[in-house]
Amino acid sequence: MTATSRHMDLPRGFSDVDPIAMPALRQAEQHWFAQSALSGFQPVQVPAVGFADTFVTGHNASGDRIYRFPDRRGRELALVSDSLPALLRLAANRGLPEQRLSYKCPVFRYERKPRRHFHHLGLMEITRATTDPESQLCALRRLIETIAAFLPPHLTAEFTISNPGIWYELVQQFVPPNMVSSYVDRLRRTPALERGALLRADGAPDTVIAAADSLAGNRQSGVVAQVPASFHAQIDNAHQLVEQLQRHQVSAVLDLNELHASEFHDGLAFILRHNAVVLGDGGSYGRFASHFVDSPTSAYAAVVGLERIADLTASLVETPPAADIAVLSFPDTESAEHADHLAATLRSRGIAVWDCRLVMPLRRHLRDFAELSIPLTVLIGPEETRSAMYRVRDRSGKVHTVPKERLPSWMLARTRK
Repeated sequence: MTATSRHMDLPRGFSDVDPIAMPALRQAEQHWFAQSALSGFQPVQVPAVGFADTFVTGHNASGDRIYRFPDRRGRELALVSDSLPALLRLAANRGLPEQRLSYKCPVFRYERKPRRHFHHLGLMEITRATTDPESQLCALRRLIETIAAFLPPHLTAEFTISNPGIWYELVQQFVPPNMVSSYVDRLRRTPALERGALLRADGAPDTVIAAADSLAGNRQSGVVAQVPASFHAQIDNAHQLVEQLQRHQVSAVLDLNELHASEFHDGLAFILRHNAVVLGDGGSYGRFASHFVDSPTSAYAAVVGLERIADLTASLVETPPAADIAVLSFPDTESAEHADHLAATLRSRGIAVWDCRLVMPLRRHLRDFAELSIPLTVLIGPEETRSAMYRVRDRSGKVHTVPKERLPSWMLARTRK
């Protein structure tokens, strides 16, 4: 390996995007913003870097996965490791009381996964702090239905609805406030059927243990009889969300034992899966957002992985040709200048041109153009500079004779068919 090639190598986990994958990525991104706009979500631009404390404030989920570095003034910066705090910072700087934002956010994480650099397609809704259950239901349903409408019809996607807020209420009954979040995280890493034993070993009240056992056995009617009345509303909200989604033909199931991303969620939450593969998640982030912006705030957010969606749709998106036409000229000055003028004329009409000089046998140029999926070729030589016509070859080898002044309109007519 040469010194030059070493410098050009990307770190493991960082990969280039080739032209074959780009159409699916671009289509997914464009469709995301178009679908989000139908529910009032406004697009924003998210930078790839910020202050390191943005990505570690109020939680311990980042660990040592952050790419950190100092700037010239010695301040600690980091590449964005999670879109949630990046968007909360952006929303806080805007200072508006109510916001609905859509975005594509670059994410960098140092971890053992195929990709260390990827993108979140996300939604965030920020409002004044409220405990109104109906508002939470409406916000979560809006997020989920926006994502469901964005997903391609062939994806068998299912939303698993949960409510980590139930577990926070359980744990708050016997754990000091500053330890509640970390204890819920312990429960997250403990299988549902073993949580009762963990709670018993840690001295939890019998009612808390009974509630955990009832949830593990999916006996939610028993939970209501064992715990405070506030649990009824939490469980009922989760059921209502599932029922509302199903009425709107969104595939949804309930799992109150699910504690995915419990460090962030304080109420209703969801995970989006396709054939057991996680495509995204979201939920209510009011507790985390209020701590982050140091003001009572209701926040609802959702993300899907752009690259994961593109991976699942790439086979359905046709790779566009590198250009609409190849303008190939002889190397003499007159032919080259004529070809350059033709290329400029076509581009001014919105026609993409691959322009080059004849430097090898014509058949090899034609083979290259075919590999680039360029459908038409016109050869410019001394004879063409004096003729009133162009001879345009299509991919089948058929030659079309087109008056010079009509070539742009002739091509536009073909592309509009």
